[in-house]
Amino acid sequence: MRILTVLLICVFLSGSKLCAQEKTTGSFQLEGLSEKSYAVYVPTQYDNQKPSGMILVLHPRNTARWTAAAWRDTLTAFAEANQLLMVAPDGGPDGSVADPDDELFQRALIDSMKTWYNVDDKRIYVFGFSFGGRAVYTFGLQHPDVFAGYLILGPAIQLSEVSVQLRSNAFGKPFYLINGSQDAPHIRFTPFVDMLEEEGAIVNSLLLQGVPHTIDFNNRNQILSDAFQWLDTVGRTATDVAEHPQAAGRNLRLFPNSVDRAALPNLTLEVRPTVTIPGSLGGSATTFNLPDSYRMGPQPVRVEIISAAGALVWTSTLGPDGTIGIPSLAAGRYFVRMHFASGPEDADLIVQ
Repeated sequence: MRILTVLLICVFLSGSKLCAQEKTTGSFQLEGLSEKSYAVYVPTQYDNQKPSGMILVLHPRNTARWTAAAWRDTLTAFAEANQLLMVAPDGGPDGSVADPDDELFQRALIDSMKTWYNVDDKRIYVFGFSFGGRAVYTFGLQHPDVFAGYLILGPAIQLSEVSVQLRSNAFGKPFYLINGSQDAPHIRFTPFVDMLEEEGAIVNSLLLQGVPHTIDFNNRNQILSDAFQWLDTVGRTATDVAEHPQAAGRNLRLFPNSVDRAALPNLTLEVRPTVTIPGSLGGSATTFNLPDSYRMGPQPVRVEIISAAGALVWTSTLGPDGTIGIPSLAAGRYFVRMHFASGPEDADLIVQ
C-alpha cells in the first residue's frame, strides 16, 4: 500500500510543469519488510523536462525530534537555495536509518524518485548528520556507483565500524566533512579525513569552532550550501573523468623523468592510474613523458591540469617526443587530461 500526501502550487511555462515548493509525504512497503515512510521536497525552479540534481538526506536517531518530514523541513531552505530535489527516508519507531531494511528502503526510494521525477543520474548526493552521518558511510559507500558526492556532519560512528572493503569504495569520490570542535573530532572527524585521503578520495573539511553535536549552528544553510557547491563541482568533474576510460590495451601512464619506472608499479591500473610527485620534484624543471604507444606522430596533444575543485589551473601541449614540463603546483590532488585525436584520457596527479 502506498499513501501520498501532496501540498503544492503549480504553474505552467512553455509546456513544462514547474512546481513551487512542492512537499510530499508517503509510504510504501517492500516485500517481507514493514511499511516505511518518506518525505520529499521539490524546489521552486524544478522543471520536469530537465534533469535535476537530487540529495538523499538521512536524519539523526532522536525520535523525539526527527521524522522524515521534520528533517525535510529543517533542510528545505538548503535544498531550495541549491535547487535540489530532496528525499528523506523515515527511521521508523527506533529512529535508525542504518539498519539493513533501511538500506533496502533507501535504495528503493532513490529508484522511485527517478521514476517520479526527472533526476540527473550524475548528480545524486547524500547527506547525513549524527546517526544519519553514520549511514552515509555504511550505506553510501556501498553504492559509489549511485552517489556523485558525500556530505557528512558529526557522524555517530568510529572508524573501526567502517570495513576495509567499504573504505576502498571512496577512491576518486568527493567528500565534504563538517564537525563541531566540541563534538569528539578526534573520533568522528580527523580519523575519517585521514582515512579518506589515504583511500584516494577527494576530501574537503570544516571544523566548526565552539560547536557541539548539533545541526542548529550559526549560518548553517550557507555552510551546507558552500559544502554542497564544492561537492557538486568536484562530483561533476570526477564523473566526467570516470566516463572517459582508457582505450583498449592502453593505460595512461605518466612518469617523472627522474624516477625509475620500475619503482612505480602502482601506475598499472585499469581505469584511473595515479602518479605521485615527491615534493623535491616540484617546479618548472619537472618533466613528464609517456610510453612510446602514446607518441602519436607530429600532431601535438593538448594537456590540461584540473584542480580537485574542477578549475583549470594549467594547459600546454605535448610534443611528438612525448615530454612536457609543468609549472610548480601546490600540494594536493589534480586531474591530468590528455586530448588525443581519439578523444580525451585522464589520470590522477598527486603532488606531495
